[in-house]
Amino acid sequence: MPLSKQEMDWIADGIQEKHIGPETEGIAVNPKTLEGIHMIGDLQPTQAVKQWIDHQLGEEGIAISKFITPDVTEMTVEANPDPLVTPRASAAVQRLYSILLDAACQGLSEEHGIGIQLQKGVALRSLNITSEDVSKQAKSFSRAYYEYQVKNYGDKMAAAAGDHLNFSAPWRRMSPHEMTNLMVQITGRMRLLVVPLLIALSAASPLSFGQFNGSGERMIMTPYDSTRLGKVWPGRTNMDLSTLFRNGEMFRSELENLQRDNYLLTGRDLYLPVRPQPGSIQGLPDFPETDLCFSESRDRIFALFDFGRAHSSFGEVNPYLSDDHFQKVQSWREEYLSKFINAPRERLEVRVFETAPAFEGQTPYQHTKGLHTFAELMFIYLSQSPECVQQLTHSEVELQAAKSNEKAVLQGGLNARLHWIPGGMKKASARSMLKFFLDRIQPLAKEFNREEDLEYIREIADGLRKTPAEMIRHEVENRYNISTERDREHMLPDDQYPKDLLIRTRKAMQLEVEQIENDLSSLPESDQETVRTLLEVTKKLWFRMTPSSIS
Repeated sequence: MPLSKQEMDWIADGIQEKHIGPETEGIAVNPKTLEGIHMIGDLQPTQAVKQWIDHQLGEEGIAISKFITPDVTEMTVEANPDPLVTPRASAAVQRLYSILLDAACQGLSEEHGIGIQLQKGVALRSLNITSEDVSKQAKSFSRAYYEYQVKNYGDKMAAAAGDHLNFSAPWRRMSPHEMTNLMVQITGRMRLLVVPLLIALSAASPLSFGQFNGSGERMIMTPYDSTRLGKVWPGRTNMDLSTLFRNGEMFRSELENLQRDNYLLTGRDLYLPVRPQPGSIQGLPDFPETDLCFSESRDRIFALFDFGRAHSSFGEVNPYLSDDHFQKVQSWREEYLSKFINAPRERLEVRVFETAPAFEGQTPYQHTKGLHTFAELMFIYLSQSPECVQQLTHSEVELQAAKSNEKAVLQGGLNARLHWIPGGMKKASARSMLKFFLDRIQPLAKEFNREEDLEYIREIADGLRKTPAEMIRHEVENRYNISTERDREHMLPDDQYPKDLLIRTRKAMQLEVEQIENDLSSLPESDQETVRTLLEVTKKLWFRMTPSSIS
């Protein structure tokens, strides 16, 4: 049933507010060896990048670099800019931050005599990662949590090289309680219906490439070791439960269970493909570090993570149970998580995107525009409770079917046969499901002037364009004379192809900047201001580098 004119008007008014928040991240590697970069001079990679931009541009640089943050480790450089109004602008800002970070890497390469580039769409399993790779800029509790993760899962902790999108629904004028309920429900709808399609459209690591270098690190391109996909979705975590997608009350209740059972440790560790997120949380308590130094508190926090309660399942006693400092940390964590769990959910975060490399006749920006537009329109469509969601029960069976669909598209792309969850689990191709939703969101695209960018996704659905995964497989088949259909999980013969992807993606950045400039006038005024500033900063950084460093 199509949306009424009144509903269209509500949405048209609401989407003039900033409702799309892009994030981008990449792993600092040496593009000639594919080794991870742990330090740049005396600084960790993220801090080196921020400092270089600040030094080059002064106050202007500080205004830009304040959005650049480390991930679990400083080897992963991340940018989280403010939300925007249109998906075209979110794509432009996401790509411009990637290009700015790359410019900083090139400048640092020139200064330090080493190759540095941010690698996206692959996983870096660093076997020699240590607590020294955790950001020294992180607050004490976060730093201790990251060190704990490195201690227990060190080979996985540098594995993050994808992009995120955050959506809010300003056209839905609701109380915080009602908005929380809506966001949880939309999260479930996205998970069951849309996430497999987003994976099929964006997956950029469909082949196995593995390399152990002298430092004991391995760079991987494969669906099952992909940072955004296989080892993450489906089934990365015990917290991937259907009760988190049904309604706001069940969401909060399940988080309280996870806190009680010591699965939810910090509030940041809800590792789901899509998740409802709070805005700013009011009244968060400060970490109690005034009377204990970080080295002392670390052991107590580790004990907190290991035990959570007084005893383990086998009766092992927490050695710090009666320790005053431990009790302070425990009380702080309980209050912190209580605030986090009960905070209203104002947005939905989609975490399954990979950044496509450059191909002949196609830049990452062109692909990202189409992807953001499709994701935004699907979010809007599902927020209005269309007929296809009325039959969803958000049961554990449906969640398992969604996980099966995610795995299927990693292997088969849009030709994979998926469970159509609203229709009794009958099988249909991912391509037919994509066409179904494109038809449903076409009126929205027309009403909100999104048709041009959505056409890119329609061409993929109609077989007129290939997805990044399909193009990579085609190129690899031609280069190595192998069948990716048969040998999809085998190692590539050498590392030259992933290196070539880095080279040509960097070369395409100049064209991306030109394409973004051409789109500038089509953006609303508030988006224009943000994008124009980033364009000007990018050009200034390029101007200050030697021609050889930006080749």
